Amino acid sequence: METSIEKKDAPSCRFMAKCKARSDVLLFVLIMLAVLFFLETSRELLGATYNMNLTTFSINSSVIVILLFFSPVLFFFKPQPLRIPLLMAGAGLLLGLARLLMACSLPVESYLVCNAIAVGSGGIFFTALILESRNHFTSLEAALAAASGVSIDVVSRILGNTFAVTLYGVTAHDTVSAVLTVVLVALFLLALAGWYCIARVSPSKEEPSQFRLSSGVFLGFGMGALAFLVVGFLLYPNTVARWVGGNYTEIAALEAAALAAFLAVSLTPYRKHLLTNHALTLGGLLIGIAALSMAYLSAPLVVAGLTALGVFFLPAQVEGIVRHFSQKKATSKQIALVMLLGAFVFVILIFLSVFSLTWAFVGLSFLRDQGRTIILCAVLLFLIFTPIPRYGHLKFEPFAAPTNPFFVASIAVLVLIGGLAGAFGYTVAPPSSQEGTLTVMTYNLHQGYSMDGRIDPWQILEPIQDVSPDILVLQESDMNRVSSTNVDIVQWLSCQLDMYYYFGPSTGDQIYGVSILSRFPLSNMVTYFMPSIEDQRVLVRADIQWSSATLSIYAVHMGLSEEDRTAQIAFILNILNQNKNPALLMGDTNSVPDSPQIVKITCELKDAWVAAGNSPLDPAGNTFDSLELNKRIDYILISPHLRAASCHVVRGVYGSDHIPVWAEITWE
Repeated sequence: METSIEKKDAPSCRFMAKCKARSDVLLFVLIMLAVLFFLETSRELLGATYNMNLTTFSINSSVIVILLFFSPVLFFFKPQPLRIPLLMAGAGLLLGLARLLMACSLPVESYLVCNAIAVGSGGIFFTALILESRNHFTSLEAALAAASGVSIDVVSRILGNTFAVTLYGVTAHDTVSAVLTVVLVALFLLALAGWYCIARVSPSKEEPSQFRLSSGVFLGFGMGALAFLVVGFLLYPNTVARWVGGNYTEIAALEAAALAAFLAVSLTPYRKHLLTNHALTLGGLLIGIAALSMAYLSAPLVVAGLTALGVFFLPAQVEGIVRHFSQKKATSKQIALVMLLGAFVFVILIFLSVFSLTWAFVGLSFLRDQGRTIILCAVLLFLIFTPIPRYGHLKFEPFAAPTNPFFVASIAVLVLIGGLAGAFGYTVAPPSSQEGTLTVMTYNLHQGYSMDGRIDPWQILEPIQDVSPDILVLQESDMNRVSSTNVDIVQWLSCQLDMYYYFGPSTGDQIYGVSILSRFPLSNMVTYFMPSIEDQRVLVRADIQWSSATLSIYAVHMGLSEEDRTAQIAFILNILNQNKNPALLMGDTNSVPDSPQIVKITCELKDAWVAAGNSPLDPAGNTFDSLELNKRIDYILISPHLRAASCHVVRGVYGSDHIPVWAEITWE
């Protein structure tokens, strides 16, 4: 009788053995893609929330979705531990489906909901995953899987010239992003289904915990600060480059190489040197130093090297956290507590960072110019709290090689090749200078957000390409921060349009950004900080050689208050009077044609709209807002030596709350 039962159960036993043999691969894919999806959706959630509040210039009810970062609180109300595989599968399914829906053309409210669902389900998924995987997966393999997800995200953005190809594609038709999304989500859901088949039969059991509450508090605070430093600053090369005025190509290549190097080293015996408690502390110190150097140093090469070192040691920090959970046999509630504390610190630091830019709109003047101070606080939180749980509690054990070395090696090679190809693949080759008419354009980009509430660089690019200006000035063009999903629209446009560019102040100065793009080489680039009681505003200058003469281009974004604009006009006129070159002044003045500010400056410069034969108050020249067009506040102003052959506004475009203004300029 026993023999017949054994024979009957033999096929199912063999099936389970095969599944278990593949469980490592399934778990690796699950962690890798879950990390990728979580990074993407977290950025988009923060960006979409920021934009919905930006439209009202205040904090509104949309910020409630940020509470989804605290979804692990569900584990304090969960049923018996045996149901955790089901909870993990359900959360993973929601994460995958929400990420799939993001590829559709959704209204901003629906897009926000999709991201909120993805972030909320991601928090539940990771908490359950840590508990479920620790008996089936080493902490090193978990860290390698997470590092692979981070690497794919970074390389996706490098390949898209800071706009992730998995979200924005490589054309305006979104074909690439849609195909990649379907493939990645399908792979994730298949891995989830395979893993669930194994986990529901033999779920992890919660053992008597040795996890200390104090260690959990310290670990949570450190995790939140680390997430803020990495996602907000260190992980994305364009953000680092904009903070320090560094070379994006060099930083992107170094970061891709650093991520690939960690994956490669994990396959060698040298991995043990990266994962001791002392090595983890040293790595954490290097991450902190990299963040501080980005905030306070003005040595781009040094910062690039330190940032690459910090990124290299990042996966080891993840390994240390997972090892702590595993060795101390943390329960699901204890893991959830750490995740909640981490989310709390992360969200608080994100809010402070955003408010240090928008302090004038929320009445928090004490945060003005405090962007660097917030980074310093995050570094101190990370360095003080993260090492404490390790000493005297974590045991160092020899780390075996990953069970899927070919898989890890393949990802390392793809990351290195993809990162280097993306970093060096975008070049600018402006056409040779043309004599005669000069086509110029000004465009306020609304920090990259279109009137449907979404970031869409292709919608911004289209009207610019249609006009094909020789000179393009941009306002609100600094998107290298979490509130605008850490992308670089200026660099992206310069490559798409084959134009040189000069970017205004560094991102660290917490200014919305003013830029000049040109088909002519630029010289004498200067950024002037104008008198500003409210948000700090700047005037940017660059010179070109046109028709054998030097022409000075000025780009400006003036303040909102009457007091600021009056002082800024006086400042601009003083700067212009010190320059003997013919000049173009273009930008968003936040002033209507009959305002004292415009009346004063048009005594010195000609309004190209009027000089081209239009009435100054003609509503056909209105530029704001793009849905109603009830004001003309964007101008092209020219020296008396110049003539405006024509001047136009581009109607019917909604890539920003402003519409572009362009003119054809010749010599008198």
